Amino acid sequence: MAVEQEITLESLEEHGACPLARNHFHHLWGARVTVTLALAQEQAQDWDWDWAARHLLTALAWEDYKRVTAPAGANYERVTDLALAGYKRVQALAWADNRRVQALAWTNYERVLALAGAEKKRVWALARAEFKMVQALTFARLYLTRSAG
Repeated sequence: MAVEQEITLESLEEHGACPLARNHFHHLWGARVTVTLALAQEQAQDWDWDWAARHLLTALAWEDYKRVTAPAGANYERVTDLALAGYKRVQALAWADNRRVQALAWTNYERVLALAGAEKKRVWALARAEFKMVQALTFARLYLTRSAG
């Protein structure tokens, strides 16, 4: 038969729990909570269980905790390592594709920019020629009519 056990806010403070964990505990349960399997299951994702085991269990229970959780920890590492390896493979492919697309985009950018530059020079040359023609004809007209002075 299991003995009813509580965790108190005071015990968390005494064992050096971080302020965030203490505030979360207080928000959920106030000064104390009774530990149950159902509560542990409900709160499984919200707490640092290694910290709790290291600080709140007896030395013997801490050793049992490590022994029992070690296979799950090893499986977690294996699964997350595989996921990371898969992510890195996809990242490498995406990066290579990105570089290829960037190279194509840069080539297209340079081609379009060259065309636009050529058009700009053509328009500038026409505009300059027209402007120079206006300048020349204006000068000549004015010189011929006003400089005979």
